[in-house]
Amino acid sequence: MENKLIKIVGIVPAVAKSGSNYWKISTESHGNMSCFEKSVADELAKHINEPFNCVIAESNGFQNIRAIAPQQEAEKPIEVIKMNEKVAENGSMDEKKDVVRAMSLTRLYYELISYTEKAEKEKEAILKNYKYFLNNL
Repeated sequence: MENKLIKIVGIVPAVAKSGSNYWKISTESHGNMSCFEKSVADELAKHINEPFNCVIAESNGFQNIRAIAPQQEAEKPIEVIKMNEKVAENGSMDEKKDVVRAMSLTRLYYELISYTEKAEKEKEAILKNYKYFLNNL
């Protein structure tokens, strides 16, 4: 089992061959998954189209959501303005422009790192699905 950050696109109730109820879950980048716990499915339904951490078990090519993983808040960019409060309050116009530039660069760097991590995870999921597809032709 592993924790994965998934973005749920839809949840549909279903009935297994054994007669037990479960939920088919469509995700944005990890394909289709299933969930056999009503409480977990109910919580996931509240977070459609939002990134959400889940505990995923994979077996025989199936991905089952077993539990809700602890949610981690995204790190926020460093507040450069706080480090330069005196400049922002009493500094010259050039110093104030430098503070604004530093804040913008910090925000852009944070966004770049966030998107890079997300792209890497999506790439891994796509490769995994591709390998699964090739192995099951």
